[in-house]
Amino acid sequence: MKLIIRQIFLSLLISMALMPATASVTDADDNGPEDYKYEEKYLSGRRDGFIQQHGNMVIKDFRISGISKTRPLTILKEIHTQPGENLSSFDCYHTVNSLKKKNIFSSIELNYIRENEGVIVEIIVREKWTLIPIPLFTSNGNRLSAGLYVMESNFMGYGKMIFAGGSYSTAGNSALIGFVDPSLNSTDLRFNLFLSYKKFIYETGDMKENTFNEYRAENMLCRADLGYSFPYSINLFLSGGYRQNIIDKEYNRGYNLPDSVKVYPAGLLLNVDRIYHYEYLFYGFKLDSGWYYCFNDGTGADYSYGQYNAQYSFKLFTYHRLAIHSSGSYGNRPEIMGERISGRTGTMTLPPDIISADRWINGTAIYEYPLFRFSRGAVTIQAFWEQGLFGSDEVDTTRYYGPGCGTLLYLKNISLPAMGFNVGHNVKTDNTEFSFYVGMSM
Repeated sequence: MKLIIRQIFLSLLISMALMPATASVTDADDNGPEDYKYEEKYLSGRRDGFIQQHGNMVIKDFRISGISKTRPLTILKEIHTQPGENLSSFDCYHTVNSLKKKNIFSSIELNYIRENEGVIVEIIVREKWTLIPIPLFTSNGNRLSAGLYVMESNFMGYGKMIFAGGSYSTAGNSALIGFVDPSLNSTDLRFNLFLSYKKFIYETGDMKENTFNEYRAENMLCRADLGYSFPYSINLFLSGGYRQNIIDKEYNRGYNLPDSVKVYPAGLLLNVDRIYHYEYLFYGFKLDSGWYYCFNDGTGADYSYGQYNAQYSFKLFTYHRLAIHSSGSYGNRPEIMGERISGRTGTMTLPPDIISADRWINGTAIYEYPLFRFSRGAVTIQAFWEQGLFGSDEVDTTRYYGPGCGTLLYLKNISLPAMGFNVGHNVKTDNTEFSFYVGMSM
């Protein structure tokens, strides 16, 4: 069963066209690519040029221009130099990159203004449109799904993210709400909260789309992460919550039903984010990893698993991107807790929805090329080669590999990660798989 996914973002595209003046592109945006403004050489050169001309003056204050929604503290939190220190101590490159990473500003510039015997560091930003509705529609031939999700990435002007939404389909329905606070009470503490509900009909099968069970399950998740930001962009979290996947035995088309499971997961998460952002693309290293021990509520045995997701991106030529990606997991999760791994970086050549795995590892090489830019964004094309293996107690270890290509749309004035379409070809099965997604791929 081949899956063709179509996600329609008509209201999003219409909102781009009708965007109010505060989020519109000015004439200055039509002067060409602005990647050079985020280069360390350019930023340090402007600071050092001021020092050569006026001397290594004392910073009198940091002045912020261009904000209407964002709180000044959200920006000042990313500056690790205090008024009274010499200008040479101001890490302009780190400051600009940290602000760019928030994805709530379409433009960030620094000016140095001499005032008496000191210097004013002016930070000029242009805010993005951060309240985004995302309608979607998917179809796989005999299943239809429609829903609406809303994301606010600058909640109350503090750079915090909140998102919520749900979908309804012929196979079931789902709801999701989340909150991400990268600086709890303006400290180095971090906090995440995720709540989700899903009642859905699942099929599990192999890479050739031969299914060996079908069931309907009610899935609930409540998870909270409390973390701390260390130097060198290292974040460490303690994570815990509750999760249940309960079989609906009234579903009369089910067969080979897995056992229901209720657990209290507790884990340790490690995040390393050494990504450096330019106008649209990003380069550097990123790692998301974690280990969980899941305490069963008495209906079965405890289990544990570890997982990682890593990528290093190289900058080539005129801001092309070559990325080496790998992800993997190992554990002894019950069948119903197996992860549906298809449709991600590293698994684009696998058939969607039916692959459930407890153990997997993959590697992918990706080349992304900026095809063209326009006043409100940019379009890139990418080619990739991926290969890997997956398995579980129910499925023998299976190897796969194949090429693929796709396109990504980056929006300049809307705080939405890249939207992309990919097509991958599985060499072992000779099947071609399509995927459509929203989000910075890792």
